[in-house]
Amino acid sequence: MERMDGAGRADAIQRIRGFFLEQRDEELGELAAGIVFDFVAEELGWISYNQGVADARASAQQAAAGLEEALDVLERLPPR
Repeated sequence: MERMDGAGRADAIQRIRGFFLEQRDEELGELAAGIVFDFVAEELGWISYNQGVADARASAQQAAAGLEEALDVLERLPPR
């Protein structure tokens, strides 16, 4: 898996450090927090990724159903 760089990674590392401090009363350095982040991203990231795919699928299905309904309304009946 490709490593995330930039502000997202830095924010995640700070959140991990805050979590360890608050929940475990343990100060975690940036390197250790980065290792925890990498582990979670590589080993567990697929769970969130797959949930995102499932959410996108459900959203697309809802949009398709709405389009189907809109097209039904536009259909014309034959003349009497």
